[in-house]
Amino acid sequence: MDKFRAAEYFVVAAREGSLSAAARQLEVSVAAVSKLIAHLEKELGTRLFERKARGLVLTSQGIDYLAACEQALGNLSEAEQTLKLHASSLDGTLTIGLPSQIAQHWILPALPIFHRRYPGLALNLRTINRVAEAAGQAIDLFVLMGWHDEPNLVRQLLGANRMMVCASPAYWADHVVPSRPEELAAHTCHLFRNPMGTVLDLWEFERGDERVSVTLSGWLSSDHRDTILAAALAGHGVVRLSELTTQPFLRSGQLVPVLTDWKVIGTPPVQLFYPFSHRNTPRVKAFIDFLVDLFPGEKQQPQQPQWWGQRRTRASGGR
Repeated sequence: MDKFRAAEYFVVAAREGSLSAAARQLEVSVAAVSKLIAHLEKELGTRLFERKARGLVLTSQGIDYLAACEQALGNLSEAEQTLKLHASSLDGTLTIGLPSQIAQHWILPALPIFHRRYPGLALNLRTINRVAEAAGQAIDLFVLMGWHDEPNLVRQLLGANRMMVCASPAYWADHVVPSRPEELAAHTCHLFRNPMGTVLDLWEFERGDERVSVTLSGWLSSDHRDTILAAALAGHGVVRLSELTTQPFLRSGQLVPVLTDWKVIGTPPVQLFYPFSHRNTPRVKAFIDFLVDLFPGEKQQPQQPQWWGQRRTRASGGR
């Protein structure tokens, strides 16, 4: 039995003098109120109400219990207000390490909302792709993409980050739009090189029970996501990029996705890492809650691809 809810239902019923009035105020059924109060009386081993024709009348035990419940619920409400006041008055500086594409295209557009919520808290964003890059820096929270293993930090999964295969409308106007992943081999595909130096030339897809892998090549690869994005926007080829960081271009029609009935495999998760000492730090918790609400992807850990962590030049194993 939820004793907090039972106490709340009891107090409202006592104040209203009837189960039906309490149910209307609580926006639940009369049966729900009646059942929970009956469980409460059974748990306490005493009757709290006398059921009269004109409504509910508190017993002597009910009067005493009502006073205790009102005090307890009042203390809880006061504690919640104190915490909310403390949260709204958070101050100081929160230092966050994260890749530039996550900062620029996902988090930055939403930061004014966070600032209005916590106007006294300053944010210091630093471009970091891996925890090792932050040596000697005091980072409060990392927001990273990939299957990072950091045993000395607390890890929290935000979720799977969907990848989109797309190109500009001008490119698709001059080329046959693929209906199957294998057909990408006939296209110019610009490739991303991840922070470990691996060119992601192996694009894997699944649809139902069918799984397809395609090794691609193109005349441009880069470790800067915006470089291959610019090439795609200019109509020079096809790219595979995170939906998380390309939403403005997809919504505006500057990029047109294809193979949307296929799921891209090997999509890197977005994960949070922070020191154990920051587990209960209000500034860190406030920003984590903000990111959890902001993240649009699936709340699950995607499967790690075979090439991850093997220091390959190319994901396909080629050179």
